[in-house]
Amino acid sequence: MNYERGKKAVTIFLVTYALVGVGAHITSTSTEDAYPFFSWFLFVTVPPRVQSGFDIMFVSIEGKRLETPLPLLSRPDVFLSEGISGRDLSTISERLAHSITGRRNDQITAIRGEIETHFARQASYVVRAYSYDTLEYFKSGRIATSTVLAEFLVEK
Repeated sequence: MNYERGKKAVTIFLVTYALVGVGAHITSTSTEDAYPFFSWFLFVTVPPRVQSGFDIMFVSIEGKRLETPLPLLSRPDVFLSEGISGRDLSTISERLAHSITGRRNDQITAIRGEIETHFARQASYVVRAYSYDTLEYFKSGRIATSTVLAEFLVEK
């Protein structure tokens, strides 16, 4: 291939590439870029600065109130985590929180049963909703707001 033909082939390729990319961008219904044709931005969407979630924390163990609530997985002597991961616990806490706010007593009882089978000793735990500024949480680990949705006692 000579130089002129190579130049023409590259030009045709780039023009075709641009047209396909613009056409895909115009006809696309999503806000995503038409990868691999066009990617105008490094990040198409930026997550909100304030995040929120739900978790389950110990507030007392064998009748002794804790100064600061502790995550369930931090006390393996009380909460037997065999067969349950942090991700599983996060999903369970979200389901339980939605059941509590929706006042679905049958679901609350069923989900509590899933959690409480892992308890080895008497303890009480809270389900809480929290929010945090992502940068502040990354720097200091501080949570902005925390609201207790319910407290439960496990008798063992």
